[in-house]
Order: sequence, then structure tokens, then C-alpha cells
Amino acid sequence: MTLRAKLTATATLTVAVAMLIVSLGLYFLVQRAYTRDLQAVLRSESVRIARTLRRTDRLLHPAGTTVALLGAQGQLLRGKWPQSLPRLPKRHAGRLQIYRGGAQRGVLFRATGGGRWLALARSAKGTAVVLQRIAHYLVLLGAVAVVLAAAIAYLITAEVLSPLRRVVRTASGIARSGDVDRRLGRIGSGEMGELARAFDAMLDRLSHALRQQSQTAERERRFAAEAAHVLRNPLSTVLLNLEYLRRSLPEGTEQARAAADAHSEGQRLLHLTESLLRLARGESVPENAQPVDLGAVVREASHIAAQGRGRPPAQLDVAEGATVLGDRAALFGMVESVIDNAFKYSPAESTVQVRLVADRGLLRLTVEDRGEGIAEEHLPHVFDRFYRAAAAGDGSGLGLAIARAVALAHGGEIHVESERGRFTRVTIELPQAR
Repeated sequence: MTLRAKLTATATLTVAVAMLIVSLGLYFLVQRAYTRDLQAVLRSESVRIARTLRRTDRLLHPAGTTVALLGAQGQLLRGKWPQSLPRLPKRHAGRLQIYRGGAQRGVLFRATGGGRWLALARSAKGTAVVLQRIAHYLVLLGAVAVVLAAAIAYLITAEVLSPLRRVVRTASGIARSGDVDRRLGRIGSGEMGELARAFDAMLDRLSHALRQQSQTAERERRFAAEAAHVLRNPLSTVLLNLEYLRRSLPEGTEQARAAADAHSEGQRLLHLTESLLRLARGESVPENAQPVDLGAVVREASHIAAQGRGRPPAQLDVAEGATVLGDRAALFGMVESVIDNAFKYSPAESTVQVRLVADRGLLRLTVEDRGEGIAEEHLPHVFDRFYRAAAAGDGSGLGLAIARAVALAHGGEIHVESERGRFTRVTIELPQAR
């Protein structure tokens, strides 16, 4: 139920309860007034009839009133008294009693001495008809009031909640488009105006923070790219010289082993430098994106990763015509890195499964291995730069960070699922080219 419906229902229910209370109170007040009038008439007539009876022993019969003289045991002494009415007072004399046997009547008993009772009855049918009409009018008035209250509440809540709907539309638009530069502006005074000002202030701070974050990320990307580019050539030269030195030294000597260790560490440093360069390039959106056959990329990357690890080929299930728009080199690096990790962290006798399917405009690549898995506490950090779990060996901690950067740059997503000791599954989703 919407807020508008809740407010309308609450206002309508409040008016309905108030009308019910007022109507019942009014009904009983009118009923009590009519009862008092009838009692006053019967008392006045009883006094006059009793006085006449004592003076002249004559029983008066006023128009519209039934009068009888009853004995101590309720026997009829004089006059006429309907069988449907009582012969003795139920509580005490002088109080009006309303009986609905036969025709509705008000009955009053008055003691006249000598154990005799003067009984008077007068029709209350007119009073009942009036009260019934009043009840009908009150019900009709209550129904009209409730309907009007519902309509007025619906219109008022629409006006009151209009600024709030504007806030919702703006927030939804920002969520869909990511455009944090949209603002509400002035939408009224009071609480809604304060809400709009607070919302715009929050968006200002968020926009400023995102711009700063974007600028910082861009500076870091440029620095990483420039540093990697500057370091790559000197490192290549150092590695060539180390390789030449290692080969020129006699095998088995201390100098040869030291040169081999230096060459190995230099290769690791060069690999790290190239990873930084790939990460910097992967974070940028590809310019002049071209259609790329992702199926061919997966087959080639799987073959190279298996050869590099000395493992049997992965089990492939690749859909035909799986094409994306992007940078083939970056996509190849992403896929090869994920498949290489699967070979690296799974037993040699196990099989790596690679599956590429098309599903409702998305290409979903799944790489699954039956290795030792990733501990639950490491899963939230697997895409962090330079993060390595305890079992990561000599990895740089950039492989999945690069894969995530490439996937995001191509409008896609990447997820990792793992269960310790059972499996690790990496899923990459990319928009399919039309």
C-alpha cells in the first residue's frame, strides 16, 4: 500500500470513527429528551388524575392516555388495561418504563393509598418513528461525510506528497543514470523544503567526492601507466645483460647462481611492470571499439594458458557468434588471466571447465576449477589491487584487479564464487554486440 493510500485510509477511518461517536451521542441525547418529555406528561397527568380520584372518586381518562386503577395484587379495579402491559411496577412507582409488547408504550405507576396503584400508559410510537428517522439521517450523513473525507484526504495527500514524489523521481533517475549532478531545487517550505535542501546538499557532497575520486583514480592510472612505460625499457635491458652474464659464467659457481637469481627477480619485476601497464590500460574505456569474437578469444587464451602450465586443455563449451565490442588485446588478457589462475590453483589431474553462453543480450563466461578454493574471509578482497591470499604463491595480486578493470571498461561485471576445498568459479558478463 502506498503512503498516499495509507494517509487517505487513516484520515477516512478517523472521520468515520468521529462520525460514529457523534451520531451515537446525538441519537441517545434525542432519545433521552423524548423519554423525559413523555415521563413529564405522564407524571403531570397522574398527579391530576390522583387528585381528582381522591376528591370525587372519579377516574379521569385524558385523550391519548390509557388509565387504570389496580389493586395491590395487580387486579384490575377500574378502567381498561391491556394484557400486554404489566399490572405492577417493576422497580418503583414514579419512574417511566418503556414496553414494546404490542404497540410501544410508556408506562408509569403511581401509588394512590390503600394498596391501590394508578397505572397510566401512553403510546411512544411517534417517538420511535422520530428516532428511527434521525438514525437514518445520521447514517446517511455519516456516509456522505466519510466519502467527502476520503476524497478531500486523497486530494490533500496528493498535494502534500507531490514534493516527496519529486524526490523519489529524482533519486530513481540518479540511480538509473548515475548522474549525481541532478538537483531538486526549491520545492516548497516547511519539512519538505528542508528535505529538499538536505537532499541537494547530500548530492553536492556526493558529486564532489565522486569527482575527487575520479580525479585521484585518473592520476593514479596515469602515474601507473607512465611509470610502467618508463621502467619497462630499462628493465628489459637489465634482463638482457643479466641473461648474458648468467650464460657467460661457469655453471654451478656462486656467481652463476647469483646471476640466475637476479635474472629471475628481474623477470618478476618486469611482469609486475607489465601488469601495472595492463591495469592502467584496462581501466580506460576502449576507443574505436571493434567487434571481437569472444569465442575465439576464449579458445586461444585457454590453449595458451594450458600450454604455459603444462596442463591438458580445458573442457570448453563455447557458443558460436559470441561477439562483443571492445579491445581484443584487453579482453584476451582478461580471459587468459582468469583461465591461467584456474590452472594455477587446481590439481594437475583435475579438469578446468570453461563455458561461454549467450543469455538475453549478455555473454556469460564461466571458468570453474576443482582446486582448494578461496577462504571466505578472502573473497571480499580478491579484486583489490596487490591483495594476495595465503595460498597465492608468487602472484602479484593484480590478475583479478586487471580482469575487473577490463570487464567494467567494457560495460560488464565479474563475480567470484568459491567453497573451500571444493571449487572456485569466476563469472564474467559482457554486453553482446548487436
